[in-house]
Amino acid sequence: MEVNDYNNDYDANSSSLTADAVAKGLKTLGMHPLAQKHTFLELNLSNQRLNDISLINNYPLVMYLDISNNQIQSLKALEGITALIHLKAR
Repeated sequence: MEVNDYNNDYDANSSSLTADAVAKGLKTLGMHPLAQKHTFLELNLSNQRLNDISLINNYPLVMYLDISNNQIQSLKALEGITALIHLKAR
């Protein structure tokens, strides 16, 4: 099975996070308690063979993030996610 046959939401050569993968992983639309506006509160990016999640900085209001079962070497990309209260990165 080719990687692209498994999941077309990431670049098979670089395993970088894409906007399409983020859009499919966004869940739980609700009122953000700090920003006082409606936003997606949860992002599930598990099992996508990612090693680069730098695009996640575009979603600073995410509160619940699942990046488990990927190939991520650094969590530095999460520094801008100031509202993050739950991280699953096993």
